Amino acid sequence: LKNHDNLEKLLSIVKIDISEFVTISIKRHPYEKALSQAKWNVVKHKYLKEGIRVSPNKDDVMSMLDKLYKNKKIKAINNWPIYSYDNKYKIDIMLDFNELDNLEETLGSKFNFGPLKIPQLKKFDNKQELRISMIPEDIKKYIQEICSEEFEKFKYER
Repeated sequence: LKNHDNLEKLLSIVKIDISEFVTISIKRHPYEKALSQAKWNVVKHKYLKEGIRVSPNKDDVMSMLDKLYKNKKIKAINNWPIYSYDNKYKIDIMLDFNELDNLEETLGSKFNFGPLKIPQLKKFDNKQELRISMIPEDIKKYIQEICSEEFEKFKYER
């Protein structure tokens, strides 16, 4: 399995009774995921392909977001297949991406792990003043369509 693979992919490889497991996932507002995907695409292009270490500015990120939207590549932000199996929600513990600072405490209180140290997790970088309000309405509408199950399940603000 690779990063962001879903439960259906796992169960197509190995047959296990998932009722004996606790499924944990992390939710993130689809608009934030879209900005993050655009930012990663700028970094990936400049840093990995051109060998230039970058911290993309907001104009580059917004330009990339528009490009991803026009090329229909923004569909990758739909996480419903990660949260579901056979289109039914299957997560026992859903964590919020913006509240990961207390992850050790949250998981430690639910499980008897003893001392728990979680590796440093990625955080949404707002240093470049990226804001959801900067996303054009046509792109927001498209994100709402491709992530409709997430908007409905988590009552996300549109």
